Amino acid sequence: MAPRPRCMAIDPGERRWGIAVSDEDGELAHPRPVLTPKDEASAIEAVRVIANDEGVRVLVLGLPLELSGREGPMAKKARALGARLAEALGLDVAMWDERLSSVAASRALSSQGLSQKKQRGKLDSVAAAMLLGSFLEARDEVRARAITFRAGKTP
Repeated sequence: MAPRPRCMAIDPGERRWGIAVSDEDGELAHPRPVLTPKDEASAIEAVRVIANDEGVRVLVLGLPLELSGREGPMAKKARALGARLAEALGLDVAMWDERLSSVAASRALSSQGLSQKKQRGKLDSVAAAMLLGSFLEARDEVRARAITFRAGKTP
């Protein structure tokens, strides 16, 4: 069996971008420090550096679906960001359902005794790790179908 490509999940926000990277075997998700970029261009450059340093081949971007499963305005923004990331970085981008990932991350941090204030610097990367963990646990064919933007072949 061929080794899985190394993946990075991104949970982009207005002020912070949560980041998580898979291990060398593509089985476990590890949160990385939160990015606090001044703008999207600097965020994409920071992602480029991490991806190059870690040997990442696939980006996993949270797709904020509505609870009904429909795509609303936020999902459209996420898809547009996915296209820009694929074009700028030359990496495949998988769009992955992120419904309630921030809620689950907050609960996990709260169960460790962290207050809302202390969670602020960790929440986004823990959410990214949960997103990436979900992606890594999915069957190979499900992950393959999630790749929306192929490196060098954005619509």
